[in-house]
Amino acid sequence: MRTIEDALVYTFKNENITDKLSCIDLPNYYNFEQMLVTFHKLYNSTRPEELHEKDMVIICITHDAFRSAKKKGFDAIYLYDYLDFTDDYYYIVNLFPQSPVYVLESADTITADLIYRIVDHIPPMGRLYLFHDSYILRKYNSEEDARFVNSYKNYNIEVLANSKSFHSNGIQSFLNKLRSKKNLIKDILSPENMYGNRIELVETSEFMLSDIDVSKVIITPHRTLVRTLNPAIRRYLGILDYDDEYKPMPNEWIISHGPSTCFVDGREVTLPIGYRLKVKDVIDPMTEPHNVYTIIFDYTFPTGDVKEAKVNISRSYIQYLMDYRTDLPHAPNSYNYYFGYVVEDFYFISNRVNDAQIIYDHTLLNERRDLYSCVLPIRVNIKIFYSLRNHIKFKE
Repeated sequence: MRTIEDALVYTFKNENITDKLSCIDLPNYYNFEQMLVTFHKLYNSTRPEELHEKDMVIICITHDAFRSAKKKGFDAIYLYDYLDFTDDYYYIVNLFPQSPVYVLESADTITADLIYRIVDHIPPMGRLYLFHDSYILRKYNSEEDARFVNSYKNYNIEVLANSKSFHSNGIQSFLNKLRSKKNLIKDILSPENMYGNRIELVETSEFMLSDIDVSKVIITPHRTLVRTLNPAIRRYLGILDYDDEYKPMPNEWIISHGPSTCFVDGREVTLPIGYRLKVKDVIDPMTEPHNVYTIIFDYTFPTGDVKEAKVNISRSYIQYLMDYRTDLPHAPNSYNYYFGYVVEDFYFISNRVNDAQIIYDHTLLNERRDLYSCVLPIRVNIKIFYSLRNHIKFKE
């Protein structure tokens, strides 16, 4: 067991002075405020002149981290306020504040090409310190992403000591056990483990929707369940426009499966992949083909301010996921969203929720790191439906 301080000391001692990038491998659930305080103290101990908090730029990918960095006196920015995108990648459109030191909260949902673009946009004498969790599977990323992560795994920490994360004690203990190589998955998921009352383990080979609390988000690593369970839950709840079964309804959750842009007060705001929103209203298009919906929702800024926003989503994408086919062309300037009752772990890592459920079928993936990714966004309480021996079947 090592500490945040151990990882930072190693980084500062071994960094190449000519390099503009230092990569620090920490569990995704490290204590962000503790890291900032420790980073500032240790960085100044290695330099002849003191650098004040306000002179360090903290690049945040979550709103919680943005507010924490501001509270601690650092110059915090929200990464997606500086980005735009094409069909294939994000790129930087706004200049970063000038600083000799940039700290990126997490690269776990960011591609290697974007990291290199960030490095290219900081001053020649600046350095980017980037945190990432090498335990997270990057199964949908490119070969370049894999090479990037593997090339910077210089100080791996199996279990982080003396770091109180945003998780409850039971969930943090569960994550630590998943990371530790000495623990077998069957033992981690044994009801004999003492996780307190924060984790409920349900071993099952078959479940019905009545077994699940559909008012709470369901996280799974199984893409087929995302496609099939979302429409099933809508039917179960009776949330359906019989004239258009693909149309999201008010008070439903939807989640982005790719980059997107919303409009707030007439200006564009870039949203991350995995952005989950609650529908307030839906505006149907007035012209054919009927292949886009305008969704009205409340957008929360990193500061915590809330304003009404709108985003155009693709009807053809929803039709394709539900029916495995579509007869509609993709509408220009519409984005790939799907229903957000059941979400895939890969898209949801940077979200934060207090209570959630997980469906984990070890016979499909045989990879405990997928379960680890499912648990990361959940703060307080989890109910885990799992199977280690038999394929989980679903009955409506």
